[in-house]
Amino acid sequence: MTSQFSVVIDGNDLARAKSGALTGRVWVRLDGEAFPEEQWSDFPAIALKDWLTEMRSLLEDDRHVASCHFVDGPYLFRLTYRDAKMWGVDLIERGLKGEVCMVSAEISADEILAETLSGAQMLLTSSNQLRLSGEDLRDLSQVVSSLSSRVQGNSARRGLH
Repeated sequence: MTSQFSVVIDGNDLARAKSGALTGRVWVRLDGEAFPEEQWSDFPAIALKDWLTEMRSLLEDDRHVASCHFVDGPYLFRLTYRDAKMWGVDLIERGLKGEVCMVSAEISADEILAETLSGAQMLLTSSNQLRLSGEDLRDLSQVVSSLSSRVQGNSARRGLH
């Protein structure tokens, strides 16, 4: 059975916090399991920008591990470069006794990148439709543009296709 990864954004539940940061619902789904949980409330623009920056490091910097943290809560997913086409994905909860891996799978690097870029683009589109703007959305848009234009070239360099 092939594992599946997706980034889920609720584009209808976006607002600005008093701090000015965009709030909304964002979670990942790995083999049908929602993480950290279905309808997780967080700062989606900040999280997605950080996740894409970490993923870019796997493509460009010859790093082998990328940690993708949720802004709220002790949750992250860790990506591990396995080979040119596959990344390991570990869904992790951090606690007083250290890290607990909730679920692990190997997923196509192309799928992880495409799903995360798709989630980011959906967030940007929904924010634009709701007339929301701000530094966090500008930062996310820059990372999306940069990574989208580089994915083909860098994936070819590391053999991702």
